[in-house]
Amino acid sequence: MNDELNHVFRHYRHNALNPSRAYRQFAEATGLRARATRLRIWFSAAAATLVLAVVGAVVWMQQATGQTLYESGNTPLALVLPDGSQVTLQPHSQLAYNGDSCRNIRLRGAASFSVRHDAAHPFTASGTIGRVKVLGTQFCLDERQGKALVSVESGRVKFASIKTGQNVVMTRGMKAELATADGCPTITAQPDAPLMHTFAFNATPLSEVLAVLGAYYDVRLITAEANLTRHLTGRFTATQLNDIVPVIEQTLEIKIKVEEFN
Repeated sequence: MNDELNHVFRHYRHNALNPSRAYRQFAEATGLRARATRLRIWFSAAAATLVLAVVGAVVWMQQATGQTLYESGNTPLALVLPDGSQVTLQPHSQLAYNGDSCRNIRLRGAASFSVRHDAAHPFTASGTIGRVKVLGTQFCLDERQGKALVSVESGRVKFASIKTGQNVVMTRGMKAELATADGCPTITAQPDAPLMHTFAFNATPLSEVLAVLGAYYDVRLITAEANLTRHLTGRFTATQLNDIVPVIEQTLEIKIKVEEFN
């Protein structure tokens, strides 16, 4: 034992058996260090890519063009727009608007809306097939299946074709679909007790009648100037404007033109 210790003491040199230096020499001789460095770089790059991907899946703001774009990932994304309206963007969907115009949004995919009422600034949600103009409501617009599907939870909306402008006015509990951008929306579901709106007029000037109907259905109703001074008495209960206009035309023997607002 003493001979072994004496041998160690005779040949000992300070720092000769430095394990860190020995590992570096071994790693350089075998290429291990280079591979480890490359692995560290690869993992760092992958982590950075992952972070960017996650952020991009939540919200992307393009300042150069003044456009704001929200994009959801694999889960719904809850948003509160600058005007206070609430939106739930369904998975793999996009919502965009220009500048501060969050009352006029573009949608790809599907979303649910709870719109803050602002009579001076109507809220419009446009897809690639259909457009929904809010008249004060909660609604859903879904274009994920190659057609536009709309359902109304409360209030009223006007659901129109992007190309033709043909539309239906929908109220709580109603559903409708639009197969193509150049088609006409079709009501597919009514509530158990349809919410019919009643208009009552008693010797009311026709100009006022047309103004009331136009405001409710978000259209402009036009007739000959001479007809505007005529009076109408009647009670009308219906969901769509085209159920009422023919009755008025027949009653007063006039023609009424319906114009959509752009």
